[in-house]
Amino acid sequence: MGHEFAGVEGLYTNVTIAMERSIIRTLQDRWVKFIANVDPNDLPASPTYLPVDLREWLMAQASAAAEGHASN
Repeated sequence: MGHEFAGVEGLYTNVTIAMERSIIRTLQDRWVKFIANVDPNDLPASPTYLPVDLREWLMAQASAAAEGHASN
């Protein structure tokens, strides 16, 4: 048995920086498209305590996406 690594490095041995950047851009684009169309009023309450106000954070993400740049 060999060792398994998380992420694309665990699946492919010849992953380039350009490939990883392409994956990051694609995931970021998907996130921005999703967050721009989500209605924070339709979100269920979190079943566990969160250290941040999820609705406030989500609204900030949606606002940033609408302006063309998502925040962390």
